[in-house]
Amino acid sequence: MDGGSGDVVGASLCLRFLSDVKTLVSVSEADIRIVALADVTVVQGEPSQFQIEVPVGFEITGATGASIESSEFESGVLTLKVTGPAQRNHQFLISMGKSIAATKADAPFLSFKGAQRETCEVLVEGAGTIELTAAEAGGLKRMDFKEMNPYLRSLARFPMQAAFRYHRQPNEKLALALEWTRFPDSSVLAAVAERAVVTTLVTTEGRSLTEIKLTIRNQAQPFLKVALPQGASILSAEVAGEKVKPVEGPDGNRVPLLRAGFRPVDSYTVSFVFMHSGVPFAKKRRLRSFSSKNGCADQSFAMGSLSS
Repeated sequence: MDGGSGDVVGASLCLRFLSDVKTLVSVSEADIRIVALADVTVVQGEPSQFQIEVPVGFEITGATGASIESSEFESGVLTLKVTGPAQRNHQFLISMGKSIAATKADAPFLSFKGAQRETCEVLVEGAGTIELTAAEAGGLKRMDFKEMNPYLRSLARFPMQAAFRYHRQPNEKLALALEWTRFPDSSVLAAVAERAVVTTLVTTEGRSLTEIKLTIRNQAQPFLKVALPQGASILSAEVAGEKVKPVEGPDGNRVPLLRAGFRPVDSYTVSFVFMHSGVPFAKKRRLRSFSSKNGCADQSFAMGSLSS
């Protein structure tokens, strides 16, 4: 295999093992990071350690695994010393990073020294708003994101840009050139009300009872600020079916949208009821309209008529 000098140290002179590496390549504005899940299957021999060639310029940030006794990084080689040489299967999670200033880079490939067969899946993701192109060479083959290993997909935190697989042949050189254009991030609303339903009941004495029910998609907004008519007060409020206590301040009332352990990713309902004392009606009148300035995409109003 294309592995350079040095071999895996083992108790047996004849050592045979296979490696399967699933690699996530994360491109951001300041660095490129690698997270690799490696499965090693020992076919023959009893290895006491495995050695991995680390690409130039990368710094190891983590190396974990149930069978790892210790690890060391020297001269571009990561050595993983393992317990139980007779163990047939080993799994390692390795992470590394490298600072970048340019808008292009070569994706690195981790290689176990002495492996008889190497297979790999590579997933490339990009942080922020970028347009990324990936030019592959060697035995790399493009694949659909749906074909990726589920665990590798679960590691992704940013939009997926490209995916590849390969079965490395002896003396084969792989290459994956990445180049990207970064665009300014557009602003994202912290919260938006997708729908609002306002229902008002007015008595002949002029008192009104209003319920406002909102369907909200919330990213990080902790409170809903409410500007009530003068003299009005909130009687009750609910968030996602649970009662909450509004906070009254000098600049208006606030209904808490989030609580401990509640960080929804989908839309949820927020409702509150307030009372307002008005002027008694002297004769028959009809409520014609109700104005709203909440900017919702869809509004539904329950209107009522009243007599005296």
